[in-house]
Amino acid sequence: FIKKKIRKIKTFLNENKKKKRMEDIENLNLDDLFEEFDLIQEEIEKEKEEKNEEETEQQIKLTEQNIVEMIYFLKSKGLINKQVYTTQDGISIVTKEKLIEELYEAIEQREGRIQIHDLEDIVNVDRSTIEELLKREQKKQLKEVLGSRKIVYFKKGEIITEEYINNIGIDVNRWIQNYGIIDMATITERYSLPLPYVENIVENYLVPQQWIEGKVLRDQIYTNLFLRREKKRIEMFLKGITEPLVLFHDEAMKTIEFNEQLFPTLLQELIYKDKRIKGDYIKKHNVFIPYHYENTVKDRIKEMIENNLVVEYSSIRQLRSYLSSVKPLLLKSNQYKRKDINSMSESEAFLRRSYGDELIYLSDAACTTLLCSQVDEAVKNALEQDTPLELFNMIPAQLQSSDIQILMKQCHTLHDYFNMNTSSDDNEEEEEEEEE
Repeated sequence: FIKKKIRKIKTFLNENKKKKRMEDIENLNLDDLFEEFDLIQEEIEKEKEEKNEEETEQQIKLTEQNIVEMIYFLKSKGLINKQVYTTQDGISIVTKEKLIEELYEAIEQREGRIQIHDLEDIVNVDRSTIEELLKREQKKQLKEVLGSRKIVYFKKGEIITEEYINNIGIDVNRWIQNYGIIDMATITERYSLPLPYVENIVENYLVPQQWIEGKVLRDQIYTNLFLRREKKRIEMFLKGITEPLVLFHDEAMKTIEFNEQLFPTLLQELIYKDKRIKGDYIKKHNVFIPYHYENTVKDRIKEMIENNLVVEYSSIRQLRSYLSSVKPLLLKSNQYKRKDINSMSESEAFLRRSYGDELIYLSDAACTTLLCSQVDEAVKNALEQDTPLELFNMIPAQLQSSDIQILMKQCHTLHDYFNMNTSSDDNEEEEEEEEE
């Protein structure tokens, strides 16, 4: 029996090339031999099990593609609840949560701005999957606050987060604090973003949230200090103007180098809001009219009216070199309709704005109501005394025949007299017709 066991042990050791151990067995006593036999028996059993496992693995081994297909099969059967995506090489799968996390990490590594084709290479997922996930995230973020991870721009293959927009605000604010002004076009060029988008984020986010400490006017951003300084420069310049000024056509203005975009806005604030400049600004013609010039002209016209009771439109044209700028002021007052203003001469428009209903407006001149009253009184006396009246001696020589006809219609006594005679003549004609 012992010899049989020893032969079996030697056969095993020989098969496993353990010669040294086989030589040791021959020197063992009986008890040690049986103990060694038990150990070898365990080794034999263990090796058999390992061999069987290897054979089993070889029989059921699956490729990576098989595993991916099997997972999708299990998902279709409802046995896997998580949403999973296949990588572009087709040998890996990733869950929705893990993919979103990887997308955000990639965006943050690029400081909040990245192209989608770069994301494709980083996360190894196709473009359509990335766009679908990010669009869902954008909708989700409308209801959730995600801080710097918030996606605020997702167009034309590019993704921008709120963190990147905030950094733009910090950079722009640093610039304008140093220089006082920056154009929207400069921001667009510096950050390679569409102008409408830049205008939107600046006006509706960066300035209201005080990432940029400034004010937006006419496609430019200014600091309050810059605006105050410009206002003071404009005020000092215009206080020395004595005649109507067409802005930026004057050599002095070109020398001082005012900001052409900002000047009209600040000028209107100085005139109509702050009341620091006395005058008018005609935006349509880009003309500034100082009040003291206007008052000087008005005084001379008033003198003409008081002396002659009449003022010709041609005289006003000679006094005023900026009559074309008056009609827009009438439109602002809403006192006249546009079609009525367009039919007026520029001189008449000025008089209407200055005197309103105090004058009677004729074709080539305007006269006072006093002249009309004097003519009316003279006509009344002549009718009562039944004496002839030489009207032309009463009417100023400046009036043309067309103006005299208009003036006569304003005289109530003469108007009523002609109406009465006309009606009596009509009655006599009717009586004659009846008699016939």
